[in-house]
Amino acid sequence: MAEPLVSIIIPVYNGEKTIKRAIDSCLKQDYLNIEVLVLDNQSNDNTKNVVLTIQSDLVKYIYLNQKGRSLARNEGIKRAKGNYVQFLDADDTLEATKISKSIELFENNPAIDAVSTGIQYDNGGSNVKTLFPEFNYPYEIIAHNIFPIHSLLLKKECATTFPEKLDYCEDWVFWATSLVDKTIYFDKSLIGGTVFIHDENTMLQNKLMREYELYVQQYLKGKYKKYSLPLKKNEISLLIIHYFNDSKEQITINEIRKQSAITYFFIGVFCRLPIIKTKLQNKIKEINQKDVYTEGE
Repeated sequence: MAEPLVSIIIPVYNGEKTIKRAIDSCLKQDYLNIEVLVLDNQSNDNTKNVVLTIQSDLVKYIYLNQKGRSLARNEGIKRAKGNYVQFLDADDTLEATKISKSIELFENNPAIDAVSTGIQYDNGGSNVKTLFPEFNYPYEIIAHNIFPIHSLLLKKECATTFPEKLDYCEDWVFWATSLVDKTIYFDKSLIGGTVFIHDENTMLQNKLMREYELYVQQYLKGKYKKYSLPLKKNEISLLIIHYFNDSKEQITINEIRKQSAITYFFIGVFCRLPIIKTKLQNKIKEINQKDVYTEGE
């Protein structure tokens, strides 16, 4: 039986410094039946020339007429000929056995829809954290995003689309809509790739990310209507962080009004109590100052 084709999808924008490293990590896979789709988001640096100098028929360069990371990934899904889809950002890499080990698990477990592996985080040559995604309670996939973009290999038939109007957490929406009721195998023995840290997180960026996390959580809550104590505790935590956020996003405010108006009203009453207010403000300040790469979520 022929090995199934795996499509690796790499969106890139001005990635001349890192795109070759990402592609090389694909070409070094010990699983040979792959295609590498590079979706160029209208780069204005030397990205195109770097990609075209790579001598491999496995690499397909596609220049897009519109910008957008989600648009690029969606175009990659449309063009993918593989039975399986693997995403990779242009500044990250895959380990050489990532795909072969995952395909082996698929072949031995026909019922699974996706395989998750560990991802290590590299800060200038120093491994600051290794993350092995896992579920701690049912439907955790709609509570928060536990998957780095290249941690999963999934069946193409499961793939939905990335929301193209969402600036943050679009990958979370994709994972949830693709895999919410599917079977995921969590391989805790294999590190499948590396995230290279190159930007410091600022408090403003963290505040913005928290807003979009809450928006997506509220959206998924309304879409799937799953209820449990862990899901509720997660929602309340996000709503409290939002309450004290001085940079609220309108998209998040509107979704709270649709999904959790009563809960948010009572959170507001609770958070205005003087002793509680001070403690929560200090705690949330710590959260917003945290570097999620080196200190965890």
